Amino acid sequence: MENLCQTYAIILSKKNWREDDLLFSFFTKEFGRLDIVAIGARKLKSKLVGHLSSLGMIEINFVRGRSNNKLTHAYLIKHLPVEDTELYNFIHITREVVEKSFTSEEKNLPVWELVQWTEERLLESHDKNIKKIIINIFLIQVLKILGYTINPDNNLSGPIASLLEDFRIGRIKQSKFLNKYNNNLLFDFLKRQIIRQLEVSINTFKGI
Repeated sequence: MENLCQTYAIILSKKNWREDDLLFSFFTKEFGRLDIVAIGARKLKSKLVGHLSSLGMIEINFVRGRSNNKLTHAYLIKHLPVEDTELYNFIHITREVVEKSFTSEEKNLPVWELVQWTEERLLESHDKNIKKIIINIFLIQVLKILGYTINPDNNLSGPIASLLEDFRIGRIKQSKFLNKYNNNLLFDFLKRQIIRQLEVSINTFKGI
């Protein structure tokens, strides 16, 4: 018997699947990461195309199958302006890090809430340095939630190392506490931490 499910989701990635289908990797609120096939989604007349073309929040209905989950409906709940290249690049960092942090159907509500907080703050910010501060907070919190220890190296100054600890324990939030140079140092350090701890490459880091 078919098991129909409904949840909020964001798109992590997609790829061609068979002749007219797409295979989506979603991160969902109730089920964690899910791989779901959208039948006929590559056809121009597909009703799913418009709703699956945004980085925003989507409500999806899908059916669990023996070999594949199949998408039945998708509704765009919140749109994100993909025409903003800088914003697009930062958001894709959050998506790729999440995708490479979880296996299929591994639920993590704290990371789901962190992604929502991060992307809302990115939308509100119009300065690249502030966006990078937000991403730094995201990377630190992801590592913390996943149980990894962040050990500052000798390339980080005392103030940055202290700030790193403040971020880690949630003592402070977004603020004007880092100049551009130190913010970049912290970002480069966290990139190395993510790649080393997760043992993966993060291609979207190259766009920042």
